Amino acid sequence: MYVRYVEQGTTFLSVLRQLAAADPERPALTYGDETLTRAEFVQRVEGLAALFASHGVTEGSTVTIGRPNSIGFVLSMFAAWAVGAVPNPISSRLPALERAAIVDLAEPALVVGVPPAESGSRPALEAVPAHLPAGEFTPGVSPDWKLMTRAGAPAGRS
Repeated sequence: MYVRYVEQGTTFLSVLRQLAAADPERPALTYGDETLTRAEFVQRVEGLAALFASHGVTEGSTVTIGRPNSIGFVLSMFAAWAVGAVPNPISSRLPALERAAIVDLAEPALVVGVPPAESGSRPALEAVPAHLPAGEFTPGVSPDWKLMTRAGAPAGRS
């Protein structure tokens, strides 16, 4: 088991960059028959973080993620952390009414993995693009690990 301790205030993104620099071709994430190397993972996280920032996501804002378990889900979580946002993962199998209620309560800056019609007036990405060009964003430190929900209501930040 590999355990690495980091200093308080160290970002996920800085650790990912260090790991990618140390061994860029080492597998970082595998789901089904798709594997991303460390270098590919960092590149995709940074591209998605820039896309999130272009939709108004900033340090401390919430990003609701309704993607099924997938590489896109993991990328979305890390992209939110990269800009310093708080991920709010929700089940992709929720009924539209319950999903809309959570989105209303969480007040996210961006909703990912939910049809735009169900995100209200909030910016939405229905899917994580396969090709993410490099873009600009300001890395941040999330004030909370995640915002979880229970029975359709935010349970609190942790």
